[in-house]
Amino acid sequence: MDKNKQNELLLEFQLDILKTEINQIHEIIARIDNVSQQIKNWTIGIWSGSIFLFVTNSVIELILLVVLIPILFWIVDSHYKSKQKDFLKRN
Repeated sequence: MDKNKQNELLLEFQLDILKTEINQIHEIIARIDNVSQQIKNWTIGIWSGSIFLFVTNSVIELILLVVLIPILFWIVDSHYKSKQKDFLKRN
């Protein structure tokens, strides 16, 4: 009887640890989603500003900036998405 009680307590402990880990993974995934959304917001703002500068100044060199900004932010966003996929695999 004592052995059964120990097994039950051990099982409860293991389940609590698993629940805690799953909750932590969900929190990390939510944080990564938040960072990804912030990256997209910054991309739109900076990209809009660079288009405004290109249109008002008509400097051909600014076209590189207009093209480069979304590409750079896309690379950063894809990095965070790959990290999120790693956590989703654990879930």
